[in-house]
Amino acid sequence: MPDSGDSTFVLIFPPFDKKMKKFDYIESDTGEGSIFGISLKKTKDQKKKPVEESIYGTWEDMEKQLAAEADPSTGYGTDFFRKDTAHLRGFLKGYDPRAGFSTGMIYTGNELTREDYPTVIQIHPDGRFEADFLLNHPWEGYISFKRTSIPFYIEPGETLFISLDWEDFLMADRYRDRRYEFKNIDFKGASAGINKELNKFKVNTFNYRNFEKQLKTLAPAEFKQQQLNALKEADNSLAEKLKQNTVSIKGQQLLKNKILLSFYGALFDYVMTRRYYASQDSTNEILKQPIPNDYYNFLPKINSNDKSLLVSNMFSSFINRYEYMGPFNNADMTFTPENKLEMFSKGWLRKDSVLRNELQVTPGLLFEIAKTRSLNYALEMLTSKEGHLLAEEINNSISEPFLKEETMRMYAKKFPEGEKQAYKLPDGKATDIFRKMTDPHKGKFVLVDFWATTCGPCIYGIKHMQPLRDKYKGSPDLAFVYITDTGGSPEESYNKFISENDMGDNLFRLPEDEYNYLRQLFKFNGIPRYVMLDRDGNVVDDNFPGHNAEYEIQQLFPDKK
Repeated sequence: MPDSGDSTFVLIFPPFDKKMKKFDYIESDTGEGSIFGISLKKTKDQKKKPVEESIYGTWEDMEKQLAAEADPSTGYGTDFFRKDTAHLRGFLKGYDPRAGFSTGMIYTGNELTREDYPTVIQIHPDGRFEADFLLNHPWEGYISFKRTSIPFYIEPGETLFISLDWEDFLMADRYRDRRYEFKNIDFKGASAGINKELNKFKVNTFNYRNFEKQLKTLAPAEFKQQQLNALKEADNSLAEKLKQNTVSIKGQQLLKNKILLSFYGALFDYVMTRRYYASQDSTNEILKQPIPNDYYNFLPKINSNDKSLLVSNMFSSFINRYEYMGPFNNADMTFTPENKLEMFSKGWLRKDSVLRNELQVTPGLLFEIAKTRSLNYALEMLTSKEGHLLAEEINNSISEPFLKEETMRMYAKKFPEGEKQAYKLPDGKATDIFRKMTDPHKGKFVLVDFWATTCGPCIYGIKHMQPLRDKYKGSPDLAFVYITDTGGSPEESYNKFISENDMGDNLFRLPEDEYNYLRQLFKFNGIPRYVMLDRDGNVVDDNFPGHNAEYEIQQLFPDKK
């Protein structure tokens, strides 16, 4: 097959016997390969019942079972935050198990606390798929099938049905380095209307393709003005579309938020990313220019109490950049082992002052979310008593009831009553896959590293741990196991990397389907991710701090130097 993945050909055969009803065609010169059965029977033209209807009922039945269409006259109310399970049901028309994948992923998570909840989508041989996952609020996410992503919108407690066409997947594969918009998607359920709107109306967002060039050639004020102009143009373009079409209140909110989060997120990214390039190139005069005092004066234009911002699939990166923006970093306190609690406690008081006095922004929901998110990291550095004091302090400083609940839940999760115990993995397919790689090392502690050649922090971590691997090489106490997948680590780059780095013998490159199950098992979207097992194969820590691996490993063997 050509590189494009496309091929057109004609099969010419001599006349067949009239009695012949079918024949098999082998796609191979050697007699080995794919076999296609070709029928010579004539079929009557008849309207066949779609397969998805034979499985789920008619579209009308589905609509009645799922719910009524969302009310286009209303936006998000007081019940925005509500923890409940969402149900995705769907059908992939034309799917063939021989396609090379039988699972997909939904990379769900809790952006309020930095927790990941990736969910495996199991595709049945007939093309059905389903997934159930926990949500805290309405959410716009993606279904990912073999690196092809399909956006969708859903709310807690809802069931959404999606019908996809295999022809779209073939087109997406042909586009390769370009994003392909699926043409043949149908939705049913309470949020079907919003999904159709978001699928129909495309908005202009920041294009990262030329981002590096812009960093090196545009001064901060120039870049900022360029993006504000582009944002205004995108808003105006959307306004014209909304004049000509009826779009629900929620749909309008989400489309406008996508534009805002995209361009404002790029303004954050510019500051954060240029630090790296400045450290790599000391001769670039543009990169030496300081950030002007008024650079962040776009912040007051954001409604920081607008809960609908959380719905967007762009919110994750935006809130991360907000939490670590320059003015906040400058307000962070240094600390010693004795004043870690003070660092976190007073640090947020100083950030509150920065927000009010320097940036002219009244702290709202965004600031409260940033506080809540920080707790996860802070608790890793505090004792149980210190952690409880900090959790209560944050709890008392925020007004959103749902965030209050999340702060105390995070503390209870980190410091459960009684001593934290290693846990056994649940029975199931994911555990079976994992045990095949780790059971040979029972009797030792096992550090499992989920990584990829396409992940920069993963590569750094592997190289950084080389002295540690050397130290424990052949040890009866500790083994290292490295797990990646075919999608994240293409064969050529994988073979090159492991040949150049002494990672030991416990190296596994899994099919993407198997790796998906491990993501779900250990609840991680991003990598690197480290998991520590005890001598019995139980999980000591499913989010082991790899950055501090040497110290943490030493705690496992206090009697050994």
